[in-house]
Amino acid sequence: MSDNKISYYDKFKEKSIDFKWILFLVGFFSFCNGIFIRIDAFNIRFSDFFFYSFPVLIFLYFKKVRIKRTEFFLLFLIFALFMLLVLRGIFPLVTNATYDSYFVKFLFNRILWIPIYALFYLVFRGKVLFYFSVGLFAGLFFNSVFVLYEYTVIILGKIPDYNMLSSIGVYFDEKKMDIFNQGFIRPTGLMMDPNYTAGYSGIGILFAEKLKLKSKHKYRFIIGQTFLLIVMFLLLSRTAIFSFLIVVFVFFLLVLISDRNEVLKSFEVIAWRPLVLLICFFILISIVAAGIGIDVWQLLGDRFSSNDSSTATRVSYIDDYFSKVPFLLILFGFGTSRAGVGIDNYVNNHTLSDEVWTPESSILTMMIEQGVLFILLYFILSVIFFYRLYKIDKYYAAVFMYVNLIGISYNFLGDRLFWFMYIILILTIPTYNKNENTY
Repeated sequence: MSDNKISYYDKFKEKSIDFKWILFLVGFFSFCNGIFIRIDAFNIRFSDFFFYSFPVLIFLYFKKVRIKRTEFFLLFLIFALFMLLVLRGIFPLVTNATYDSYFVKFLFNRILWIPIYALFYLVFRGKVLFYFSVGLFAGLFFNSVFVLYEYTVIILGKIPDYNMLSSIGVYFDEKKMDIFNQGFIRPTGLMMDPNYTAGYSGIGILFAEKLKLKSKHKYRFIIGQTFLLIVMFLLLSRTAIFSFLIVVFVFFLLVLISDRNEVLKSFEVIAWRPLVLLICFFILISIVAAGIGIDVWQLLGDRFSSNDSSTATRVSYIDDYFSKVPFLLILFGFGTSRAGVGIDNYVNNHTLSDEVWTPESSILTMMIEQGVLFILLYFILSVIFFYRLYKIDKYYAAVFMYVNLIGISYNFLGDRLFWFMYIILILTIPTYNKNENTY
């Protein structure tokens, strides 16, 4: 074979879709865990499908990766995290046959992807985060339109019809079809849980601040942010309200630690314009609802005064955990993916559940599985990473803080999207290039 002959692989790379669009599509579908396609007996979620494409993309676009000296420490931390989660799963301090077998599935579905995310970033570098965030915001905006469609149809006394999508092989998760939850209308869009919809809407609002910096059409992002805010409140979810409060808190924090004129100019766009539209929207909804005999304020009061099982249970874990669990287990945790059996053994008086479960709070789950010492180390490192990110890009720092704080309210840390974003955000610190973050 002559040296100048082009291989089939090189021809494919030349003709393949621009990797920027690939990253856009990965971001667009990364959160869509409520819809799937069927291939024989297998159901493949849209979110899983695009994350499964990572090894393929790494193979297709892989070239000699030069690791910078400043990246070694971060890569070491990522590898140490990976090994810690693996070893704590293989050698847990609390054992159970059901949970021991489940760990194998958890290993391949969640933990094994941590080094893959790091390699994926090293192949595409700084372009990953920017084009991924463009796709994520576009996908979340489309999701908000979908939520508004579902909500409107339900208000009109009908059930959303997805038969057209089913005819082309796209199906919705049965959990998503539970649109009436705790007596409230809670559509989920393309996700299978309204809390996910609320949580990721906050990420979209923050990313929009970054994206509109170089855009000539900033109003597009303002409209998108407004739609995401409206959806957050329509869901009647405490997670949605908590997400909104985190967004406001993050921007107020940036005001305190940044140049006031620069950040306040941005804060006016993120907070006041969408909020004014949101208030107008709420007043309009209240008038329409009053016309048909619905008291919106009473509805909101009922929602946030209700003591549903998930909220009450999480509070009880905090009350009972430190008083009933042995000190050694408090320090070092029960082991990876063993939170449920640990709680059953020590807090629920050996009342074992038939299925594997975890508390609906990522920070709480992490503390129970890995221990208080791990949580303290995690917190210290996250503060350092936030400060370093802030020095290079305050908007990425805001997203980083958000994805960490939202885990207090709901179980986001175990989701693939969290670990992917956490890893690419910290790897952005030594490789950030302002010229790559334009479009």
